[in-house]
Amino acid sequence: MPKIVDYNLRKQQIMREAIHVFIEEGYHKTKLHQIAERCNLGRTTIYKYFKDKNEIFYYAVNDIFSLLENDYQRIANQPHLSQVDKIEAYIAKLLEDCYQKKNFMLLLIDLWLRLKRENCEVVNKVKERAHEIRLVFGKLLQEGIEKQEIRPLNVQSMSFTLFSLVESLILQISFAEEMTPVKSLKSVNILLNGLRA
Repeated sequence: MPKIVDYNLRKQQIMREAIHVFIEEGYHKTKLHQIAERCNLGRTTIYKYFKDKNEIFYYAVNDIFSLLENDYQRIANQPHLSQVDKIEAYIAKLLEDCYQKKNFMLLLIDLWLRLKRENCEVVNKVKERAHEIRLVFGKLLQEGIEKQEIRPLNVQSMSFTLFSLVESLILQISFAEEMTPVKSLKSVNILLNGLRA
């Protein structure tokens, strides 16, 4: 009797193993046969789940952003938190997740820098997902202004500033051993306290 394989579970397994290959080899040097070997599968079997390594990589990035969306929903649904507290909690979660996945973040940064000049489809998809984080900040800021918890400000500009701050902290956390999410968040809190009405 043939073995029944859960399609989505297999995709997740391939993606997780592929991340290790991407980290070890670098995005450009990674070959599909290396991912197949790491998964103990034939290369043709990989094609049943993904058309190429770009699709695997984007699937991994998409998985991370989906987890971030879930985190945002969980934080946003906490009625006892002010909007500034929600922004702080979301930033803390972003920084902690990036700290825990430091090697993957370094890979993303490396890929981002290399492919930015190429206008690659993968980079464009990552940009779209990153834009969603800016929208989260914008939504939290707008709701805070409407509830008079946050002083009036240019929401678009401040959401861009918060996103840029998080982006630079992720870079620092990925490279600097002494940087931790806790240390970074102390500095972020100074800025966030300035938003309060």
